[in-house]
Amino acid sequence: MAAAPNAGYAYDYSERFPAVARLVLALDGALWVMVYPEVLSPIGSTQLLSPLGTVANPLGALWRVLDDTGAVLGELRTPPGFFALENGHDYLLGVTLDSLDVETVVLYDIIKDEMDDGL
Repeated sequence: MAAAPNAGYAYDYSERFPAVARLVLALDGALWVMVYPEVLSPIGSTQLLSPLGTVANPLGALWRVLDDTGAVLGELRTPPGFFALENGHDYLLGVTLDSLDVETVVLYDIIKDEMDDGL
């Protein structure tokens, strides 16, 4: 374990982290699995579970989409700072925060790769 100094205190952080950060069941029955982000600095669980929390990974969240048998339909990465609220077969609805922590509702179309016959 590594100790990270903070305001004169030292904290111990685990070397192991969960594989999954969030699970979201989409309206079409697909299971969206948010891969736990690479830990670039110590984070709290509220940073992953709350729209008001900061996103630890500057690359955004990586999601694996599974069908009802557990087969992987595909993967996609959401933009940094985006918090998914509703997932559909061809769209993703969520919120982002600006520099003043003002929420904005965002709707993304999911454009499927022609080579990908799943997602």
